[in-house]
Amino acid sequence: MGQSPDIRVVTAGEMEPDEVSGLVAFVVNGGRLLVQGGAGRLLNALHLIPRAAAVQGPVQVVRPGLAQVADTEACPVSGVGFALYRIGESCIALGGPRGQGVVAYVGSENPPTDLATGCLEWLAGN
Repeated sequence: MGQSPDIRVVTAGEMEPDEVSGLVAFVVNGGRLLVQGGAGRLLNALHLIPRAAAVQGPVQVVRPGLAQVADTEACPVSGVGFALYRIGESCIALGGPRGQGVVAYVGSENPPTDLATGCLEWLAGN
């Protein structure tokens, strides 16, 4: 039977440099990381940039296999990777490979349950 991938969930916030380097090493070496909101060193190290204003509207799934998400308000993000979900032209979750691992970012520290679940399922499958 296959082994489940190691997935960690964090809030970016103001982390110490050693915390950031540890999480980046975790991802680069094959781990899966879901970052829920925040800003600072971790996002810089992962090449993700949150935008200032929240957006509202219908959520569009842009990657196969992701859960549908109810209407939500979310902070868009840009960066290296590809969109998982969008509201209009704004990316509200961004994922992509970093070394041997995968990272996903949701622009809220308390994302809707189905948004977080969809991202976790996507991380587990990649």
